Amino acid sequence: MDDSKISVIHDRNFISSNGGLVSYVGSFDLLEKLTSKEHRKFVETSILFDRLKR
Repeated sequence: MDDSKISVIHDRNFISSNGGLVSYVGSFDLLEKLTSKEHRKFVETSILFDRLKR
């Protein structure tokens, strides 16, 4: 896999990222699985993460 193109990996029960700021994406993916997409968006907006471009 090319780390410059793939930052977050989902493998059945595991979510992993290559560190740094991108680790937030993995955390938000997990949050969405445990709660809901709406809650994920709420948290992203609360910490201004939604202002960053991916």
